[in-house]
Amino acid sequence: MNNIDRIRKELSAERRNKIEARAAELIAEEMSLRELRRAHKLTQERIAEALEIGQDQVSRLEQRSDLLISTLRSYIEAMGGRLTLIAEFPNRQPVVLSGIGSIGIEPSRQRTRVTGARRTSTTKETIREQLMASDPEYQRLREEHANYAAQLEQLASKRFLNEQEQVDEVRLKKLKSRTKDRMQMIVRREQSV
Repeated sequence: MNNIDRIRKELSAERRNKIEARAAELIAEEMSLRELRRAHKLTQERIAEALEIGQDQVSRLEQRSDLLISTLRSYIEAMGGRLTLIAEFPNRQPVVLSGIGSIGIEPSRQRTRVTGARRTSTTKETIREQLMASDPEYQRLREEHANYAAQLEQLASKRFLNEQEQVDEVRLKKLKSRTKDRMQMIVRREQSV
């Protein structure tokens, strides 16, 4: 028996429960982007749609440890939140930093970019709707994609995955990504016609 086990054994059940509760609070205060998204019951697909990027890009973004503040701000806003940066110094009150993440981009240019992206998104959305109504291959791919997403969400809801579930998760992500790529190829083909 090591020291930690011996100390735990000596504690009362009430004290152990308090320690475990505080540990859970501390863990909850720090979350990765993936954990934060899951806590809000959002899928990578939903975030990708809000950011107008691919689901695979959201996956890569969630795995990065070094992000541009503007990228982080966009991600948080896509979840319905607001990013606030606070600088803390010893023996001083915390200071909220403002204007960071949009430095160097004039507000009028920002709006133009968003408007242009929305216009492109609307065109793509119209094409997707037409394909869902008329293209059997696109319909099949969309159904497969939704099926993979549902299976991944089911795995994501589990606190821990066993080895087989981890293998399944990787396989499903690859299949979902390939299906999405094939769907995007069909949309691009239709755009060019």
